[in-house]
Amino acid sequence: MMLLLPLLGVALAIPPKRSTSALGVFLSIVIVVAYHKINQWGSETAELGRLDPYLALWGPFAVLAVAIMWMYYQVAYVPGGQAIGFLEKGVAKVKRSLKKLFRRGSMARTLIEEAEGPGEHPDSRVDGNGDGADGGGVHSAV
Repeated sequence: MMLLLPLLGVALAIPPKRSTSALGVFLSIVIVVAYHKINQWGSETAELGRLDPYLALWGPFAVLAVAIMWMYYQVAYVPGGQAIGFLEKGVAKVKRSLKKLFRRGSMARTLIEEAEGPGEHPDSRVDGNGDGADGGGVHSAV
């Protein structure tokens, strides 16, 4: 594992094109902590005899090693390759969807306010005093 961590660092340190996010730093922390926890669980499970020790400890290592080598290959040998570019695209799609959703909500509120009309809106019945009485439409100048 110690020989693969520098490759993981190189692959995740290079941000996707035109990006200023620190997604690689966040992802590297998540990967290392998840690997540690999975290894811990595998060790405990192997001690209890529920799982073969080679499978419990070498299985997660093999999966992580293949993932790290693929990410490094993408950055080092594929022209324009990005190790986490697909994640950046996914995050961008989610952001666009959320913006559309919130825009629709504000448009719906605007349409409801327009449908109520100026006389129907609760704020239009409040006079300058804020007491809710319209005073017959006549405001006294004091």
